Formats: sequence, C-alpha cells, structure tokens
Amino acid sequence: LSDGGFALSGDISDPDMTGMALTALAPYYNTSEIFIINGESLTVSEVVDKAFETLSSIQENDGDYSSWNVPNSKSTAWVMIALLSYGKDIYNDEKFIKNGNNVLDGLLKYLNSDGGFCHTVNDNQENKSDSMSCEQVFYALAALDC
Repeated sequence: LSDGGFALSGDISDPDMTGMALTALAPYYNTSEIFIINGESLTVSEVVDKAFETLSSIQENDGDYSSWNVPNSKSTAWVMIALLSYGKDIYNDEKFIKNGNNVLDGLLKYLNSDGGFCHTVNDNQENKSDSMSCEQVFYALAALDC
C-alpha cells in the first residue's frame, strides 16, 4: 500500500499481512531487485524499511497490534516474527516500544491460565485458548528463542 504496509484487501495496512510479507522478504533484503510499487521504483530493502515504519506507527500503546480495529494475538505474533526475521532487538528498538511496552509485552496479555493463548482480550477474560492463536504465538516465541 502507499503507506508501506500490506493488506489482504482494502487500503488500510494490516499488521498480519505486513508481518507475513516482511517475513517472506527477509532472505532478499540485501538483493538489488527493483519493484515498481505505486509508480515508485524501490529495492527490497526500501520496501521492507518502509513497511517497518508503518508497523511502528500503528503499534498500540501496550505493545500490541490490531487488525480490523481489534487488538489480537495473531497480528502481534506476526509482527514479532517479522521483527525477529531481521534480527531486530524487540527489547531495545525504540521504534517498537510504546509507553515502555514492547511487542512481547503486547503478546503476553493473551496468555491464558491453561498455558494457551487466545485471540482477543475478551477471549482471555473467558479463558478461551484457541489452536490458531496458540500456533501463531508459538511461532513467535520460537523465533524469539532462535
């Protein structure tokens, strides 16, 4: 999109899609490939850097991310995976710390007492872990461990 993010549909950058696209582009960051995006010639590194600026600007004050105006674990997980795919320090990169909260802080609010993860905070209040949220959060936690 023109702001540097990616979306499945529409013209509003989505952190899920942006995180997934960035993760897919990580091996090509230092290539000289040129893309024409909205009439602008950009290298992979320029596309990536612009997308990270967008992700920084849409991060919530608690370190979390929203998709379709709903803060959720999956969006936050994909942003964390993308950040770690580029070796970014999620604990100290000021672009991704809001009010003292980093993306891991945002992600951990979805942890349920059963050890699983839920999609939204409302699901957390009901202790509703779901398999897709667990799967995507575990991807992010595995990336953190690498």
